[in-house]
Amino acid sequence: MPFDPEHLKQQLLFEPVLAKLWDLFMTTAAQPGFLSDGFPAKDVELIRKIADISKLVVDQVPGKVDLWTMELFEAVPGELYHGPIHLSSGLGNVFYFKSVNAGLFAIPTGLPQPQSNYVFARFSVNWKLKGESAKVH
Repeated sequence: MPFDPEHLKQQLLFEPVLAKLWDLFMTTAAQPGFLSDGFPAKDVELIRKIADISKLVVDQVPGKVDLWTMELFEAVPGELYHGPIHLSSGLGNVFYFKSVNAGLFAIPTGLPQPQSNYVFARFSVNWKLKGESAKVH
């Protein structure tokens, strides 16, 4: 089945269990066309704002987690952005739909079981205010 982002977008808005949303993203990302059709993001303002938000999210992760680097790609031009986040605790990820101004971070905690391996954060970008990039939900 070819990649279709609409179901993922709807679930991003309404799914209350963020771990389920993360599983859906990983399933979607495995579909043909998702990675092969993507390219590095060129929206400098969006990249900066999502990087700022990632720092806010990482600061809320239990334990000591350091953010190393983040990359952002466009799977659907001007609409769906996603990318890996390299952290001291492991590899995380982010995806964001510009049309609905919503996204999800998955940040590894580095904590042993039975604690959660990931912290999830749904977010939106604040496009109006300068210096204040986002709300983390």
